[in-house]
Amino acid sequence: MKKIYLSLSLTFLFTTLALAQSNFKPGYVVTLKGDTVKGEVDYQEWGSNPTSIRFRTPDNKIRNFTPTDIKYFNIDKLDIYQRYSGPVSRDETNNNRVLGGRDTSFTVQDVFLKVLQTGKVINLYSYLDAIKPRYFYSDPGADNAVHELVYRVYYNGNTGEIQKSKTTIEATYLQQLTAIALKANLLDDRLQQTMDGAEYNKPDLLKIATAMNGYTKDQVASTQPSGSNDNFDLYVGLGVNTTKTTSRDQNGDAAGVPYNSILPRAVIGFNAYVNPNTRRLVFSIEFSVTDIKYKNTFLNTSYSFDQLVTSLTPSVSYNVYNGDNFKFYLSLGFGISKYTFFNKKFLKYDGTPLPNEYLPFLFSSYNNAITYKVGFLIYKKFQVYAEHLSGNPISRDSVYGLKQTSYNFGVNYILGKQK
Repeated sequence: MKKIYLSLSLTFLFTTLALAQSNFKPGYVVTLKGDTVKGEVDYQEWGSNPTSIRFRTPDNKIRNFTPTDIKYFNIDKLDIYQRYSGPVSRDETNNNRVLGGRDTSFTVQDVFLKVLQTGKVINLYSYLDAIKPRYFYSDPGADNAVHELVYRVYYNGNTGEIQKSKTTIEATYLQQLTAIALKANLLDDRLQQTMDGAEYNKPDLLKIATAMNGYTKDQVASTQPSGSNDNFDLYVGLGVNTTKTTSRDQNGDAAGVPYNSILPRAVIGFNAYVNPNTRRLVFSIEFSVTDIKYKNTFLNTSYSFDQLVTSLTPSVSYNVYNGDNFKFYLSLGFGISKYTFFNKKFLKYDGTPLPNEYLPFLFSSYNNAITYKVGFLIYKKFQVYAEHLSGNPISRDSVYGLKQTSYNFGVNYILGKQK
């Protein structure tokens, strides 16, 4: 129960920090009157499009803006958002949640659309909320009015007859994009090939917009924010594992003194960032290898073994302090470990081995542990950390019980170019 309470407490702490931490970046807002106001925008881990922003003016005053207050805001080299006031579809497109019948419901809302690309033929935007992702466009050559690219998924039968074989997909967005291409006299075989089979997602729609606007890769970079697109990276590291192994006899009493093992540990890991520009919330998977030694003397007998531990640990980390060249983070994970035991010895006081039937080692092959980590990231490359693994039994023996508690200390190096 203590582990559960501690894990829940850390989860609550992460959530509180995520809500409370400011992250002001240079940028500007454009008022409804068209005035540009320079300052700093509080750039957060927006899982969906923000409904409001905090803006700090040069005189250090902080104001909150919603889509009813401003028509545009820019976070330098990171993100651009534009006000939109109009219909927003409400139908589900997730196959696990759609119901029977065609749903054309919508609400009229004031929202911030994320600007994905601007150009002479088409401007492309995205909007994500708790229901689904949506994409919008405008035609700069016409009235520049913004419209949603329509995509629907539904079942033809009623709710009691829903079957995947009756799924209907309306890719109206392809018809809308085709109409724009025809108007601009751009619908050649190459563009048609790009559009054929394009899914309703950011990469495919950006390819179409890029082709319509006639951009090269270099030109694309000048028409959209230049923030990092590196959502993932790899890291390697070396460190030290210190493990305390304690034993209990069949009566629950201490069987000999605890033994401390301090040996090298190697890791390789993979980070995934919720927002590659802020890199504040991180999901990781780490593979590690370490060795543990144990030796004990009890009642004129001695027993020892070597233990190879290979572990796979998924975790979530939050940068409490998130500076450009220095970050301080907390992490909560769940490690799954495989144990390989060798050099097992059970000796009499005179050094002669006891018969196999007296061997007290009935080891577990696998185990798991909750992990708690604290660390620093320096110059975007070097990660220095300390990690605690909750104590776990490693044997199922009826005579002797063994339990281990571990601490890891080390340095990781993040591979690749960091922005």
